[in-house]
Amino acid sequence: MTTRFLPNYFYDIFMFLLLIPSSTINMVEGIRDNTDFIRVSCKTTEYPTLCYSTLSKYATTIKTSPSLLTKTALLVTHDAAQNASSFMSNYLDDKKTSPTDDGPMKDCKELLGDAIEELTKSIVEMDKIKDYKNFQFHMSNVETWVSAALTDASTCIDGFEGKNVKTMVKKVMDDLEERTSNALCIVNSYASHY
Repeated sequence: MTTRFLPNYFYDIFMFLLLIPSSTINMVEGIRDNTDFIRVSCKTTEYPTLCYSTLSKYATTIKTSPSLLTKTALLVTHDAAQNASSFMSNYLDDKKTSPTDDGPMKDCKELLGDAIEELTKSIVEMDKIKDYKNFQFHMSNVETWVSAALTDASTCIDGFEGKNVKTMVKKVMDDLEERTSNALCIVNSYASHY
């Protein structure tokens, strides 16, 4: 009896040991597939390198889900808009602007507030998609709001005269504009394919 038990026991251990590397390989392949999905999805954007570097951090969450990719792109863009708004607030609070740039800075902060609101609406709207019955309606709203957020980010630096302020604001706003543009491309792709 013990001779039968031992071979089965060794067989079980052998199979268990074979499964460990196999599952580890599958896990690594899954992560690679997730990042490949993000890389391929980002190729359709205007700034694919930024898109990939921003979204690949969330590969294990996104997996290969177009819906999760879209929502993550919106969340990341929303965070960037909030960071830009904080930058503007701090810059205004520190009185680093000249009187001629004070007004445009306040306008820019207001535009950022609008962009944050539009991105928030987009994220909430994505959560309303429970099935494909009203999919196009919800996605049309998301496309409209993300497009408006992109316009807000693009319009922000138009009124600045001071070169130093304009350069600093431009750097922050260019980053936000690029992320918003990428998010809009991902939103449009998701809306047209599903």
